[in-house]
Amino acid sequence: MNTSNSLLQIDALQLQHALLAGIVNVQARRDWLNRINVFPVPDGDTGTNLMFTLASVQQRIAASPPAQTQPEMAHLMDQVADAALDGARGNSGAIMAQFFHGMSEACRSYSVLDAGQLAKATKAGAVAAWTAMSKPVAGTMPTVLEDFADELVKGFENGIDDIRQLFSQARRAAHVSLAATPEQLPVLRSAGVVDAGGQGFVDLLDGIWRYVRSGKLGSSGLALPSPEESPQHLPDQNLEESYRYCTECLIEGAELDVGVLRSELENLSADSLVVAGGGR
Repeated sequence: MNTSNSLLQIDALQLQHALLAGIVNVQARRDWLNRINVFPVPDGDTGTNLMFTLASVQQRIAASPPAQTQPEMAHLMDQVADAALDGARGNSGAIMAQFFHGMSEACRSYSVLDAGQLAKATKAGAVAAWTAMSKPVAGTMPTVLEDFADELVKGFENGIDDIRQLFSQARRAAHVSLAATPEQLPVLRSAGVVDAGGQGFVDLLDGIWRYVRSGKLGSSGLALPSPEESPQHLPDQNLEESYRYCTECLIEGAELDVGVLRSELENLSADSLVVAGGGR
């Protein structure tokens, strides 16, 4: 499909604005995401963790100088991926960071994205997200990421080259995928909620879609939540896990073997392990 009103490619500035609009929407939904957080630990912090992660992205790309040697899209996605890793909080934040990392690797040589390149990069991000979890679980954020990416690929292969139409179709698929998460994960069904991490990703997509349709960023100036704003407990939940608190660390180096690192960390005692990143 190719009409005069079609959006056939997006440049780095357009993608930056779209991401910022998505982040604003996640910020507005933070409290709700905290309230529906029951997996893997019902500690009521998914919204806060995603906000810290995405606020790091917002601050980095807003302050990032123009690319000097890399194609513009590759430079932007490197900034997004690095900032997400630096600011990642909790399972949801680390998985989101790994998603961006996978997209960044796929965008290495791109100056702009057409529909096929967007689908390819998003699929790479979704595949990478599954690798972040030590024990991948269906019905969580990676499931929604994968279904969204698969619909992008399917739409492009079916001849859709208008990015607006392609994104709209894939966004609907993400909503359907999110609604199905309780069918895949009994703890969600028992609590009567969808997966909080998956909901956060859909909220990001909804904010992006609002920008795609209107061209407006919405509220600006994201504020990091202060520690005292973070929920300390969920009065309606019984926390039976041995380890109630998220612990994050950042390892920098050269030619890091993520698989070996994950294997070593799996020998430690923990309820849930997510390793995001790559060789450096």
